[in-house]
Amino acid sequence: MRKILAGLVLCLLALPPLTWAAASVANHVTASTTGAGSLTSPTFTATAGNTLVVGVCSNSTSSRSITTSGSDTVTGIDTVNFTPGLVNTVDFVYIQNIAGGAGYSVTWTPGGGTPAISMEVVELSGVTTTPLDVTQAGINNSPATTTPSTGSSSSTTQADEIAVAWICTDSAANPATVTAGSGWTLSDSQLNGATSVVSGMEYKVLSSTQTVDGTWTTDSATSRTGVVTFKASASTPPTNFYRLRIQP
Repeated sequence: MRKILAGLVLCLLALPPLTWAAASVANHVTASTTGAGSLTSPTFTATAGNTLVVGVCSNSTSSRSITTSGSDTVTGIDTVNFTPGLVNTVDFVYIQNIAGGAGYSVTWTPGGGTPAISMEVVELSGVTTTPLDVTQAGINNSPATTTPSTGSSSSTTQADEIAVAWICTDSAANPATVTAGSGWTLSDSQLNGATSVVSGMEYKVLSSTQTVDGTWTTDSATSRTGVVTFKASASTPPTNFYRLRIQP
């Protein structure tokens, strides 16, 4: 019996080390204003090297910018002047390898005016340093519908990823309804339909290569949606993971 067990141990030790994904949402914050010259998110303690996903929905018609307290580089996923109804501007962006630190924040600034603005931010940990994989963004859900979606993306290129979807609608309901789709987790939403600038963000951890469809339940409204996936980095288990003690 000892010889059998010893042989089993040798076989296990000969196997390559296991790896598994560690992607997750480290922080999420949201903010809104019914009319201001800019909007800054609540501050949070961010980890250097992580990735942010930011969605901003407003009724501004001017140019605008998104900046961080860490002076990070912002990359657009879907940034457009869009008018399904009363919503004019959509900004869906990501920021990789953030500077991080305590008191970290994101600011959206229009080129002029005092628009109504809503913002969602998620911080992703456990993703690679160049994490972007698949995007399916800039999807107009018009005419009005209560079940908007992004439609299916192309397939992810690796099994372990995290997907983030965002929606901006012109719902006039107050409070409005924004519910995450099946299998998704709602991180935050802004439901002040008095401004017709309603938004929400959801996420899902993936464990196999697949297409991704960001889905929602909302009030009957036109909307713009998008989904993006980020590749998880792999972590290696401790060196004693396979250790098996054999009693004489």
